[in-house]
Amino acid sequence: MKNSVKWGLYITIVTIIVNLIMYIAGISMDQSFAWMRWIAAVIGVVILFAGVEEKMMEDPSSFTFGKGWVTAFMICIVAAVFGAIWVFIYSTAIEPEMIEKTLATSRQQMLASGNMTADQVQQSMKWVGFFVSPTGFAITTIFTYGFVGIIIGLCFGVGAYAQRKGLSFRFYTILSFFTSPLIAGIIAAVVEPPSSKMKIDDSVATE
Repeated sequence: MKNSVKWGLYITIVTIIVNLIMYIAGISMDQSFAWMRWIAAVIGVVILFAGVEEKMMEDPSSFTFGKGWVTAFMICIVAAVFGAIWVFIYSTAIEPEMIEKTLATSRQQMLASGNMTADQVQQSMKWVGFFVSPTGFAITTIFTYGFVGIIIGLCFGVGAYAQRKGLSFRFYTILSFFTSPLIAGIIAAVVEPPSSKMKIDDSVATE
């Protein structure tokens, strides 16, 4: 199975499991349990990490910044397609009442704000109704995963660049997450790999 398909599918499976657990437990609409979705997101990033690393290990010497970025992005795109299909099925066949509840909540919030008339709320609900629908959810899922893939792919690109210099792929990828790809990339550019330091030490000793 192709790398991006396999790992993109794994990410979607995690999402499906969390969604079903929340649905069965009756907490899918309870915002106090939104942390469960964040846990799924973190697991998804870990899976993405494993997928990119697996691709890198096929040929570490040729795994450039661009290949690191593309690999991460493609896994996210595959996860986006699978995720869009799943969210469409979920909101159509498993929990269709979720749409009605979300629309009702949005309408109440608009009216309660006092900043909109009843006619303005009615007009706004036409747009809200498009996005809060199986099709709207699917489209939003694809764009969200795609955007995340573009940004997060830079982190893996930095990791790939670092490993080609003889530095740690994992360390600089994680550093990119917690700082930024730019900062981590600059650090990777100025840091000398351990092997280079050993060569310098050996040459000095020989002299």
